[in-house]
Amino acid sequence: MNTMEKYLKLKEKKGKNYWEERILAQLGYLIQLRNGEIPEDAAKVIDHLYQQEKEEGAITKQEAAAAENKLLHYKESAKKLSVICAGHAHIDMNWMWGYQETVSVTIDTFQTMLNLMREYEDFTFSQSQASTYEAIEKYCPDMLPEIREQIKRGKWEVTASTWVEPDKNMTGTESMARHILYTKNYLSGLLELPKEAMELDFEPDTFGHSACVPEILNQGGIKYYYHCRGFDKYMLYNWEAPSGERVLVYREPTWYLGPIEYDMMLNVPEFSRENHTSTMLKVYGVGDHGGGPTRRDIERIMDMSSWPLMPDIRFGTMHEFFHAVEKDRDRFPVVTGELNYVLTGCYTTQARIKMANRIGEDKLYDAETLCTMGAQLTGNHRLTDRLDRAWKNVLFNQFHDILPGSGVIETREHAMGLFQETLTISMANANRAMRAISERIDTSIFGGNDTKDSMSEGAGVGYGTGQTEDCYGNEGDGRFGFSSTHRGSGDTRVYTLFNTTQYLRKELVEITVWDPEFPVDEITVVDEMGREVPWEIKGEGLHYWQHHYLKLLFMAEVGPFGYASYCVKHTPAQSEKLPVRQDPRVHDMEDGAYILENDRVRAVFDTRTMKLLSFAGLNGGKELIDNENPSAYFRYVEESDTEEMTAWIVGRYSRITDVNEQAFVRVIDKKLTGLNRYLTYELEYGKFKLKVKISLNGDDTMLRYKIKLDWLETGAKNKKIPQLQFYTPFGYEAEDYLYDIPAGSVVRKGLGHDVPAVYYGAPLPKIGDTAMMLTSDCKYGYRGGNQALLIDLVRGSFDPDPYPDLGEHYINIGIGFEKDYSREKLLREAILFSHPVYALSCTVHEGKAKQRECFLKVTGNAKVSSVKAAEDGSNAVVIRLYSCSEADEPVSLKFLEKPITAGFISLTENECADTAVEMDGCEVRVTLPKYAFRSIKVSF
Repeated sequence: MNTMEKYLKLKEKKGKNYWEERILAQLGYLIQLRNGEIPEDAAKVIDHLYQQEKEEGAITKQEAAAAENKLLHYKESAKKLSVICAGHAHIDMNWMWGYQETVSVTIDTFQTMLNLMREYEDFTFSQSQASTYEAIEKYCPDMLPEIREQIKRGKWEVTASTWVEPDKNMTGTESMARHILYTKNYLSGLLELPKEAMELDFEPDTFGHSACVPEILNQGGIKYYYHCRGFDKYMLYNWEAPSGERVLVYREPTWYLGPIEYDMMLNVPEFSRENHTSTMLKVYGVGDHGGGPTRRDIERIMDMSSWPLMPDIRFGTMHEFFHAVEKDRDRFPVVTGELNYVLTGCYTTQARIKMANRIGEDKLYDAETLCTMGAQLTGNHRLTDRLDRAWKNVLFNQFHDILPGSGVIETREHAMGLFQETLTISMANANRAMRAISERIDTSIFGGNDTKDSMSEGAGVGYGTGQTEDCYGNEGDGRFGFSSTHRGSGDTRVYTLFNTTQYLRKELVEITVWDPEFPVDEITVVDEMGREVPWEIKGEGLHYWQHHYLKLLFMAEVGPFGYASYCVKHTPAQSEKLPVRQDPRVHDMEDGAYILENDRVRAVFDTRTMKLLSFAGLNGGKELIDNENPSAYFRYVEESDTEEMTAWIVGRYSRITDVNEQAFVRVIDKKLTGLNRYLTYELEYGKFKLKVKISLNGDDTMLRYKIKLDWLETGAKNKKIPQLQFYTPFGYEAEDYLYDIPAGSVVRKGLGHDVPAVYYGAPLPKIGDTAMMLTSDCKYGYRGGNQALLIDLVRGSFDPDPYPDLGEHYINIGIGFEKDYSREKLLREAILFSHPVYALSCTVHEGKAKQRECFLKVTGNAKVSSVKAAEDGSNAVVIRLYSCSEADEPVSLKFLEKPITAGFISLTENECADTAVEMDGCEVRVTLPKYAFRSIKVSF
């Protein structure tokens, strides 16, 4: 038996006493320090200890101490390497427990750390997540003075630059920015800490990391990144975004939590050699439920630091480590792209939480844009009150065990409660802003008479704001729309339409006319110039308690970040028409296909299965579907449960059922002509039911699927995990798929597992310039490959929540036809799909504002992620946007009013050194570097 084998045998038997642990850990470190070589004198020591252990059954204190003394001449070389020990408590927000337990754990953990700091002078502790500090402020504020004092002493390190440790794949662009903005603003005030001191994004347990994170972090003044999952190649590296911006990354080489063990320094020499540094970071702390460092950990660190054949071990902070290694960062490798994939079931599990995230983000964007427009157009700068609270609700729910769906029932219940509050704040502010704008518009040009005999005064009439059907079966708008309360009366009804996007909208808009006092066949819809616009009835003879109402659709045009006024007028017929009975003489027979068609595209559906047989552009346009492989149908997948952690992991597909083929498909309604063409069908399979409405509006090129799913499927151990997919094979050759990610997009090959996307996925044709795209208002899990792209709708995982998605789900999916596709065009269609034009009923009155106006027009290949009021309380506006171009991109921002100043700012809204902003009248011109993410502050 050679010396190494003897050492390994001793390691197997260690643990009998402290001195045995001590000498063996030091010998192991010495061997690693010499890259596996055992010096002759060390070999003699090992041989002697092996023999002694064999004879005595243990290594005694005397023998261990003697061995140390024989090797003391290695102390200097051993101490050339150093280890910074940063204590941390991993506090999951609402993982396997409710919020009350999260707060209790936070308070207990913080108090324990303060107690240890009083007891041990050199002990340091690092804590992330602004939400933990907010919990202390709310529920145990008397702890804050001591925390502040320990921060000033350098013993308590704040590693928070995000509100929680969030998911980095499904969190939207603007949410990424708000994590940094609100965390730095809040903690700088609460903890008396300079914003620039918060320069570390600590994400130990996050399930993967999207490609543009370094760009976003740079804009927030964050230089360092710590993570554990999603990458396994390098431990110290420069992570580069598509823009070229970088952050210095430490990838945890072992695990991000755990106790201090005697032999945990054995990997220090190898780490130092591989990463060209003499300093290593050790993050420690016991428990996945708070807790953190223990007395045993602290005592062991203090003890091991005195061992002669160990590195220089000391208490310290994560910032201290990054500052120490930063001088060598030019020697570290450069990594580009996303750091994925981890736990791909988390892109679908807990569908309601994911719906709440997307809808919450989108509604907050809409509300904030409307409030900013309202403040600028009316001069009332108090219109944005309380939106920050709604944003923080969304940010909290983006924690990496909440948004990914890996929590329990209490996790979901708390998340959905926060979602309701988010919608409440969004809707209240949006309605106030729209009302303020509409009251200033001169609508007297529409004439008409008012009446005092109106039943539409608004109390309880604001029906239609939910996503579902009401108790009478009347269809809601499906998008958690803002209030449709009626304000007009008489025979002239005026509506203000609002567009929160940067794009000109020419599309079909739905309005509700409450208690009309004129017959349906005497309606005219006109714009502010008195020009009639095409319209049609969507529903008539509808009743809600004592009210009756009409639903109208009409073609409208609303400018970017703008509003437009339209009027529903009573136009009496010139002569009375006598009713004529019309009995049908023929019956329309389908020849095996239904067709939805307008001037731009044609979609053909099989009458038996309602699968999409053809989707083609007219006038020689490309066909996107293979007629032998129909598309746009539902698949029921039974996953194998052989994998543990079913909420986290999509199992092997054991059986796939074509639901539209196997179920009885019942077409219950159809309208194949007019402005709004649609087909509606129902089916039932297993323990779920589907109601699907497919529509093609006006001259749109997108097929819209409005899906109501009643899901009663459950998974079970040793049986299956059920899953429902929306499956879209396509008829052209594609190897690459383009997906929307936070602040950008990424091209991925076809893969045999789910991948995340925020707004859309699109298979890119190898030949030609026409692509299909899939988009949704509430889904994130996509899978592309084998000439098909799918969206996962729900999964019946059974742990930790045994029944995550039982009940009704409302899902909107779009299938786009994009000729001359580009990243910007695909994103544009997805944004228009998820952000409707809002209609507000108003009265006929005089005013100073025009009937149609645009607050802001943006030109250039860039996406606006936010239009918001400045945080400093001034009347300035912050425009946040990112480039969709692979080259420097000139962008123009043309405002309604002439700005006084304009300039780039950071995410925390501090001025930047970059002053490349031109102003010309009402126009602000900037140049965005390729794939850059920037904020521009404009004051008026």
